[in-house]
Amino acid sequence: MTATSPASAPTRLQQLRELSVVVADTGDYDAIVRLRPVDCTTNPTLVKKAPACRCTRS
Repeated sequence: MTATSPASAPTRLQQLRELSVVVADTGDYDAIVRLRPVDCTTNPTLVKKAPACRCTRS
């Protein structure tokens, strides 16, 4: 049996992606970019908060 080095071990997110579909329930654009979900929310509360996020300001 060969030991797996920590550098090549899959992250928890990678393991989750193999078993499930990752979706975003957030208005945080940084999190969406970082986690690359395949779908996102239409929750009006989160959509309304998104323009106030620091990442959407000019």
